[in-house]
Amino acid sequence: MKIKKAQRTLFTALKNLQDGKISVDEAKEISAHVHADVKAAEWELTKAMVCDALAGFIRQRPGFETNLYDPRTYRQESREASRDRRDAERLLSSVRTWHLIGAKELAEASRDAFGGRLAITLPGEVPKYSPHVGPAKGVHIEYCAGQYEPTERRAAACSVLARALWEAVREHEMPKPFKVYGSEDNWYALRGKDNLIKPVSAGTWLRNKFRNWFGSQIQKRWFE
Repeated sequence: MKIKKAQRTLFTALKNLQDGKISVDEAKEISAHVHADVKAAEWELTKAMVCDALAGFIRQRPGFETNLYDPRTYRQESREASRDRRDAERLLSSVRTWHLIGAKELAEASRDAFGGRLAITLPGEVPKYSPHVGPAKGVHIEYCAGQYEPTERRAAACSVLARALWEAVREHEMPKPFKVYGSEDNWYALRGKDNLIKPVSAGTWLRNKFRNWFGSQIQKRWFE
């Protein structure tokens, strides 16, 4: 919808230029704004495509081979897979609505998290694990198993989403660091439960941020 609106705006500007209603400089300014709007719309669309693809990946059944399990172990790993799905869906919901994380950031997170085994390929890029197919026409998600895929898939999604959130908060939301006498390290101000401000490391500040955001259990599982 935004792209079509931008196209109509550009068409109107060109017509007005031909009719002498606007100057060349005004037409150039309109064209620049339209180009920026189109880029923003494409950015939002590609991110939505990645999030939708991840949602489908997370919803897929783990595919446990029940003949390999005793009943107790099967129930335990099934519960863990269900828990990982709930975690992944909650993390994805936050990523989807946060404007500071786009498709590019999610693709970069997939290269760094979980050993890079969950690969997100954006349109025009070559898939990591199936390069023979050539550049992808849409968003392409692949998973390369480590030991046992049914127990890993949703955990991999959680790791990728958590990495994207961690990097976005680290880059855009952390306070300015300061120095403490006798230390060369950077420190960050954190208000404790006693309402006193104390200096903490970057990792401690970030873990506290995600503990407040998602709760202690998700923080311990995915933001350590």
